[in-house]
Amino acid sequence: MEHLIKSVETSLRHKNYISALYLTLTLPDICARLDSDDGETSKDKYIKWFNKYLADTYKIKIGADNKEHIFLTGNDLYALRCSILHEGRLDISSQRAQKIHSRFFFTSNHPHLRQINSVLQLDISSFCNEVINAVSKWLNNFKLSDKEPLLKDIVSIFTGNSFSTNDI
Repeated sequence: MEHLIKSVETSLRHKNYISALYLTLTLPDICARLDSDDGETSKDKYIKWFNKYLADTYKIKIGADNKEHIFLTGNDLYALRCSILHEGRLDISSQRAQKIHSRFFFTSNHPHLRQINSVLQLDISSFCNEVINAVSKWLNNFKLSDKEPLLKDIVSIFTGNSFSTNDI
């Protein structure tokens, strides 16, 4: 998982924002699959992972009465994931999982968590780093579990001339 996190960080450093976004949106899926008893991921597992590791990042208290405002839900992030990965779109209004937002805008070096009606603006670096932080927190817990050997199954690219039997 560390190599996937580093890939996102490298993409951000090189301003390869689309690559960073695509990989960032898949990280909760990978974590949810690894946490799963059946080794599968799903919408519900993605949302459950979000609720456990990321939801608090996107909640704030506003006003004199400290009313809670939720900028991002697991449903909307899953809808964004589906819309971007399968359709290449930021419009999530046709996604069944969608709950609050209809569209997202990603910016670079502009305000993060800016909401106008059902449109949410996110700074790409802030968003990716928030997900990376959640994945790192999850990974620390996961490494303490008996499922840690499953991490060996995560996609990686061999950089040598060949691979050995230790790699498979």
